Amino acid sequence: MVISKQNLSQQRAYLDWMIFKDANKNTINEIYSDYTFDLEDFKGFKILTIDGSQVELPKY
Repeated sequence: MVISKQNLSQQRAYLDWMIFKDANKNTINEIYSDYTFDLEDFKGFKILTIDGSQVELPKY
């Protein structure tokens, strides 16, 4: 069976975007369920990675 690029693009329109949202949520839940320890909070947020970039944050 030969599938053209146009047919593939047309069929993508039938995909429900919620599938990807649910798959992402399931993946995140699976990753965090492996942690058996409490992660430290920083102002109520979990810091998981830092890449060394410098960004000036707005002052509220």
